[in-house]
Amino acid sequence: MLDLYTMSERIRQAREDMGYTRETFSEMANITPRFCYDIESGKKGVSIDTLKNICEALNLSADHLLDLKPLDTDAYDYTIFHVLMEQCPNSYRDGLYRVMSAYVQSVSEALKKEGS
Repeated sequence: MLDLYTMSERIRQAREDMGYTRETFSEMANITPRFCYDIESGKKGVSIDTLKNICEALNLSADHLLDLKPLDTDAYDYTIFHVLMEQCPNSYRDGLYRVMSAYVQSVSEALKKEGS
C-alpha cells in the first residue's frame, strides 16, 4: 500500500530543495496551491495525471516519489544546479558557476587529503 506520508514528504522536500514556492510549483504542476498544501501534508493523494505533472515539474521519477526505488542523486543534483542557474540573473551566472566550481574542487581536494 502506498505511504502518502513518504510521497508527500518527498514532494515537499524536492520543491524546497529547488527553491520553488508552493505557488510557483503549483503553477508548474498544474494544481492549485491549496491542493499542493494538501498533498504535501499527506491529506490527499493524487491522480496519475497529477503525479505525472508533479514528476515533470520536479524532474523526479514516480518510482522515487512512490518509494519504489532510491533517488538518482546524480540526476537530482544536476537538476538543483540547473534550477539555481536559471534563477540567477544572466549577468551573475558566470560568477555563480565559478563559485560552485571552486567549491567542488575544494571539496574534492579535502576528500583526497582525508583518504591519504
